Amino acid sequence: MTTQARVRLLLVFNIGAVLLLIAANVWQRNAHIVPRIQPTYAQMHDPTVLGYCREMQIALSDGAFDRLEAEAHRLTALKDRIPGGIERLVYFYTVLTSPGCYGYDCKADYRPLERRLQDWLNRVPEQPTAWIANARFWDYFAWTAKGCGEYHDAGFDQWQTFYDRVRIARSFLRHPGLRSDPAYYMIALELLRDSGGTRQQIDAMFHEGHEAFPRFLGLDTDYASLLNTGWYGNAGDIGWFAETLLDDPGGEDGQIAYAVVTEEAASYVAYPHLFLETGLTWSKAKPGIDLIQRRYGASNYDWNMYCYMAIVAIDRPAALDAYRHFAPIWNPDVWHDADFYYEQGLPWITSGELHGAPR
Repeated sequence: MTTQARVRLLLVFNIGAVLLLIAANVWQRNAHIVPRIQPTYAQMHDPTVLGYCREMQIALSDGAFDRLEAEAHRLTALKDRIPGGIERLVYFYTVLTSPGCYGYDCKADYRPLERRLQDWLNRVPEQPTAWIANARFWDYFAWTAKGCGEYHDAGFDQWQTFYDRVRIARSFLRHPGLRSDPAYYMIALELLRDSGGTRQQIDAMFHEGHEAFPRFLGLDTDYASLLNTGWYGNAGDIGWFAETLLDDPGGEDGQIAYAVVTEEAASYVAYPHLFLETGLTWSKAKPGIDLIQRRYGASNYDWNMYCYMAIVAIDRPAALDAYRHFAPIWNPDVWHDADFYYEQGLPWITSGELHGAPR
């Protein structure tokens, strides 16, 4: 065999080897690819919870105000909770003051609800429920004045309408006797935020509500959202707050509250800083997450968020366990970018490969 022939043969072998390596690498990457889907709200929400939403909205539409008052009275005991541990009372006020079943919607038409809620108040003005519902409605309605655009895109007239509606919302909370309903404190916090209240006022309102209802996770979550440094918080505030809950209410309830606050913080603390710069720790959040799952179950959103938090904590077994509970219905409210979820989060969950930020 001539030298030239040997060179050609060696070149063929080298090219073949390179092609085999490329093919093997492509196969390895593709072995972890999950077919992409775009989940719908119906897929992401518990059908029993959605059924409850429709039941309450029909009661309001039909003028069954006695039914709503009785339900509110039952729920103020804070014993009935939806998956994830949050009190059903929180969801009760959300669905009665929203056109849909998924919370505030910047695209929805809130005006038809105004008359129904005012009729309810006129019918039973001596009860706190309708006052609180009207306050929550007007706060939601205020946010629709901004539309779906960014804050800096809203014009003067939009902000004027916003603050006019917030003032109406606050007027409903001035009715005496509302503090017997735990939701009063939650909505009062939100209105302090929206009307430009001070941190001192917000702290005072939370502490008053927490003293009256120390196991109200809905209130803990709202206060935790206000400790976002984009609102009223300072560096380390969210970790400090979560630590206080381990003592008050303490015990398993304190562990659950710590987990709920951590989940709220995970929704706004940028990756990968959740357990690096906030004072929160995965070792303290995980026991509460396990308790929530055993006591109340978890929603699709919760399982997705647990998975994300486990990724941040570099706890692959926990991430994989959470993934198995929600797959394939990933939640865009947790994973803000489908490319990150499918190309970066999932490869690490399923194979241990993490190429960058998972959201």
